[in-house]
Amino acid sequence: FGRMIVRKSLTFLKKIHELGYEEMSVSINISAIQLLSDNFTKKFLDIVKEVGVVPEKIWVELTESVFASNYQEINSVLGRLMEQGIRVAIDDFGTGYSSLQYINNLPLDVIKLDRAFVSQLFVSGKTERMMRSIITMGRDLGLDIIAEGVETAEQLAWLKSAGCPKAQGYYFSPPVPWDEAQRMIQE
Repeated sequence: FGRMIVRKSLTFLKKIHELGYEEMSVSINISAIQLLSDNFTKKFLDIVKEVGVVPEKIWVELTESVFASNYQEINSVLGRLMEQGIRVAIDDFGTGYSSLQYINNLPLDVIKLDRAFVSQLFVSGKTERMMRSIITMGRDLGLDIIAEGVETAEQLAWLKSAGCPKAQGYYFSPPVPWDEAQRMIQE
């Protein structure tokens, strides 16, 4: 089910915590196939325990395509993960199988606004109004909101003014190997 990636991600988190950065968390993308594999929850939680990281610092990110799969089983797996303190995010929100029903019925902590919206800021007033509405709706539902694909200071400023509390993208850093990420955190 992707044990190697999970183990590497959690080992990285453990090293960062040992350096004194206990507030840091890690997000791990999980596919529908992985989530619905035999004993996913047990295997995932076994790795968490083996590595020795705090579950509350782990986010499981699901793309919206997951919701085209077995909705009931996915809901059950997510519930079991959240009972252990793991946070759940919908990645690329608004581009695939989005449904307000999913947000209403699934145990979620976070929605991540797809980069397609961010890249269209300032192109269309309609995109800006839609983004503001999604941010407001998410906050009203008690969800954390993260904008993906932020590449400019102008985009970041707009997101802040719209009430989006978090962002990620090349504006902050391109993807880097774990040793480079560790160095960046220490600086």
